[in-house]
Amino acid sequence: MQLISIVFQCLGQVNKSNNSDKIKRCASGEQGDAFLASYGDKTDLVQRPLSFVPTIIINEKFDQAIQDQAVNDLRGVVCRVAVNKPAIC
Repeated sequence: MQLISIVFQCLGQVNKSNNSDKIKRCASGEQGDAFLASYGDKTDLVQRPLSFVPTIIINEKFDQAIQDQAVNDLRGVVCRVAVNKPAIC
């Protein structure tokens, strides 16, 4: 799953080109490593080590009660806490 996020960030770096070779090089190269490291740093700020995957963070804060609810009803949690509610709410 992390690779997918890295690929999307790399896609932005290659100006949304449809050239999959550029994206693969970005994801597997230094830029991809940097993106992955930055996610690792963000993870460490939340909880080290993570006790559960996925760990769901809302508004850059971990809350066990929200985590428990979100595992079973992520849409409901998002709709309840989002300031700008998505259309699905």
